[in-house]
Amino acid sequence: MPQIQVIEGTGEELIRHLTERSRQRFRLISLPEDNVFQPFDKAFAAAQRRTPDEIAAARARAIAASPIPREIPRGKTLAEVVMGAWPGTESDEQIQAALEKLS
Repeated sequence: MPQIQVIEGTGEELIRHLTERSRQRFRLISLPEDNVFQPFDKAFAAAQRRTPDEIAAARARAIAASPIPREIPRGKTLAEVVMGAWPGTESDEQIQAALEKLS
């Protein structure tokens, strides 16, 4: 699976960078104008200063944004459900096509 790469720069720099590469390899994600990133140490310090009410509110937002969990089928383990099984009947061409579709 390809790694996610964050590319920063001005609009012109990003356009130039992305047009020099294959468009199928990139997905642009728009962030709101007011979204400000902080250095890790400042973000960590701010997280440590949160009140119990702020922590509870953040937890509630995370739970609300999470999908409803599915039950594990009887007779299967969590690892079997997450990892699945490779049927092994695909041709090399089918595997290559699936990998190209994912990238």
